[in-house]
Amino acid sequence: MDPARDPTAMELAVACIVGVFNLHSGGAESLTKCQAKDLLKAEMPELVKAADRQVGFDCLFDKLDSNSDGKICFSEFIHIVGGMATSFNEMFKSMQQCQK
Repeated sequence: MDPARDPTAMELAVACIVGVFNLHSGGAESLTKCQAKDLLKAEMPELVKAADRQVGFDCLFDKLDSNSDGKICFSEFIHIVGGMATSFNEMFKSMQQCQK
């Protein structure tokens, strides 16, 4: 990235996601189950509340851990971020249609 220019909104968003993952993983390549729960509680509390009400965190963790190695790597983590972004986009579109 060119240091002479300000980062774009998308670059900042990606850097933020990467930074949050690395903060909670301690710089490791994967999150332990405990680290994943701490990250989700801190950064996505509504998701954790909904999961606890519906199926529990263990089930959510197992769904995220697609290779069943007992850890959440960055590519597994980004799936949940993408899912939330998709949900927010759908909610945004619905709100726009209601305003018409």
